[in-house]
Amino acid sequence: MKKVLILLLFIFAFLPIKVCATGGFTVSPSNITIEEGGSKSFSISAYNTIGDVKISSSNTSVATVSGDWGTGQCSDGQNISGNIIVNANKEGTAVITIMVDDAATFDNEDLSGRLVGNVTVTVVAKPSQPAVVPKNNTNNNSNGNNKTSDVLAKSSNNRLKELSIDNYQLTKIDDNNYSVDVRYDMEKVNIKASCEDSKARVDGVGEHKINIGDNIIELIITAENGNQNKVNVLVNRKDSYYLEDLDYVIDDSKYDKIDIKISGDNLIKSSEIDKIKKSKKLYNFNYYDKNNLIYSWVINGKNIKKVDDFNTKVLFVSFNRATISKLSNYAEGLYISFESDYIPNGSRLKIYVGDNYSNGDKVNIYHYNEDDKKLEYSEVKYKVKDGYVEFNVVDGEYFISMSMIDGLDIAPTPSGGVTISLIFFLFSFTVFGLAALIYFIRKKTIQNI
Repeated sequence: MKKVLILLLFIFAFLPIKVCATGGFTVSPSNITIEEGGSKSFSISAYNTIGDVKISSSNTSVATVSGDWGTGQCSDGQNISGNIIVNANKEGTAVITIMVDDAATFDNEDLSGRLVGNVTVTVVAKPSQPAVVPKNNTNNNSNGNNKTSDVLAKSSNNRLKELSIDNYQLTKIDDNNYSVDVRYDMEKVNIKASCEDSKARVDGVGEHKINIGDNIIELIITAENGNQNKVNVLVNRKDSYYLEDLDYVIDDSKYDKIDIKISGDNLIKSSEIDKIKKSKKLYNFNYYDKNNLIYSWVINGKNIKKVDDFNTKVLFVSFNRATISKLSNYAEGLYISFESDYIPNGSRLKIYVGDNYSNGDKVNIYHYNEDDKKLEYSEVKYKVKDGYVEFNVVDGEYFISMSMIDGLDIAPTPSGGVTISLIFFLFSFTVFGLAALIYFIRKKTIQNI
């Protein structure tokens, strides 16, 4: 029976532990001190997720783990938790790392590869039995070196006193894990740290290069007696500029054209619109579905006159569908409307239509004038390029179709810009006028001869 239990324990050590949640992981405690040959446990709790985690020891000769912390599957809203046993093999330090192997929340968020937490295990020697000293030799050690006393006198404090990154506020997850989000243009960070004990040292401080996405930077704190503690700093370098970076990119003189990533219904406040206006810079406010650009608001600060709150959300529906359908002779097309009544002057909208039209298709973009309840041309025979069309936006709604509707007016040009169609019309008119003028001058000259 004993051999069977040992065999099961051996098999278990090489299998991932099944968990029911990662959304609300907690690991406690984060530091354990065990006497050589002994064992202690730490707990893992999970919430609202199902999947696997992997538990590993940085030094299996010092400490190993065993035990099942939770079985079964939890449903949405339930908790599951259990204990992991840490076995102390010999004196030293080991870091137990808990990582997500293959897990997702009930909202289908993929958590694979994320750090759950660390437990620093310090294994100390068993206290030796006091030696029996003959009474007549009580002073034998008064002038000698007592090595045991020297070791016991050394500090085991391997904790941080301060931790910082230039110009950023760190979020403390626990004593061994911190996180911070940094700007898109940050290619390196400078980490500063100090220890509680002046005789301890910390390795890993200074400048670190970082990539876009998550970067884990490790700090190792070594106590005077050699005991080590590891602290992880998760640095997330953002994949773009966001609205919270607006002041930074406005003040930075090297930017004249700025790309800013927005969510589906980002509200750009009137105070921010005013800053955009005063900056006189060109902005692209881009909304993505995963990695696909769905639409982009092109706003030039030079053209803005009126300042108000601007909700950037674009709706692929129409509140006047029946009227527009009738005015277009029931043509097939794509309907566009907006969450916001206010549109900054001179705005253009670049929008993905690749699900409806192929590259090279020529589409007509109509503006529905809600005041006059009629359709007007905004763009005529606009060629779809890379799945996108781009047009001026004033207000109301828009209708995109390959059908031509006779007898319509040209939509008003937004303040601060002119449409491509109008430019082409003016150019053509000018060329035609010059050609006619040259023709009549030459004709008159021939007649005079």
